[in-house]
Amino acid sequence: MAILKAVVPKKAKAKLIQNICAYVLKNEKTEEKLTYGFNVDVKNCVEQMNNTKDFWDKKNKGREYYHFVQAFPPNENITTEQALEMAKKFIQESKAFEDFEVLLATHKDKKHIHTHFIVNSVSLTNGKKFRYSKNDLANWKELQDTINIQNGFSRAVEKGQTIQGTEREETVANNRATYEYLKKAEKGQAQSYVWDCALAVINNTKKSKNKIEFIELMKASGYKTKWEDNKKHITFTDIEREKNGEQKKSVRLSKLFDYFNIQEFETKENLLNEFKRNSERTKQPGTNPNTTKSNTDIFAEYQQHRADERAKELERIRVQNARRIAEKQRRELEKNRRGLQRTDKNDFSIGR
Repeated sequence: MAILKAVVPKKAKAKLIQNICAYVLKNEKTEEKLTYGFNVDVKNCVEQMNNTKDFWDKKNKGREYYHFVQAFPPNENITTEQALEMAKKFIQESKAFEDFEVLLATHKDKKHIHTHFIVNSVSLTNGKKFRYSKNDLANWKELQDTINIQNGFSRAVEKGQTIQGTEREETVANNRATYEYLKKAEKGQAQSYVWDCALAVINNTKKSKNKIEFIELMKASGYKTKWEDNKKHITFTDIEREKNGEQKKSVRLSKLFDYFNIQEFETKENLLNEFKRNSERTKQPGTNPNTTKSNTDIFAEYQQHRADERAKELERIRVQNARRIAEKQRRELEKNRRGLQRTDKNDFSIGR
């Protein structure tokens, strides 16, 4: 089950293109036969990528490169050579990279075989900067799946799964003590304002048809909601804890997503989409979104809802990519047909 992820450099040294290229081409990690240059020569990749920036007057202007990694799990029956071929096919078939210089290097120093993609930030043909969105990344993953499956390898893991394809535990935390405490709260063995807030958000999200209604319901549940349209984050504050002067009283929506891995917690747009669905459901006869349910039932229902939504999105992407591949094949056939017609005409002229 291959994964494809974007890597954002954090240290200053890692932001330099010569340093990242030197890293991915280290002899102890790869070898010459496991490298490939798309629109660029591997041995001279840094010089050529910098020359492109110089030519378009983009040197030292913003980000120098983009870094992606395609990784296969340790139990995938694949060789380093095959992994490089999968990466090459992906780059060659994706239109997003066709005007950019891309360095590929497959690494063999870990239990899981993986390939690094270093993309020059400036286009070779028009000087435009490389850009991509979450939707682009989702489409690339689907293209990767198509290529891998066609070549006898497994598809990518889905969001919320580990690289081995197993479901990631619902409660996740970077700090071990926080994780243990949240797990106890989940089992009813401890009190946690974060856990209680998560339940309130889940329950009130299912009842609300708009932002104002949601904020009022959260207030009735004991939480003040800071939701500003021009701000990225939504913050919930435990009103009782605030009155008592306690320091630990607030939690962001995004943090609840990190802890509990529930899609509706990821962004404010996700909440708004859920409100819209609730509004449409209430128009249908026989629906009652305000039915009281246990905490276990609420989480189980959200698990199923998330799985259904994910399946719909994957199907949409599959259809989209199938259409794109079919259109590409149609164009290739048309191009070949025209080429044959021109050849026939030339042969006829020579014969005369």
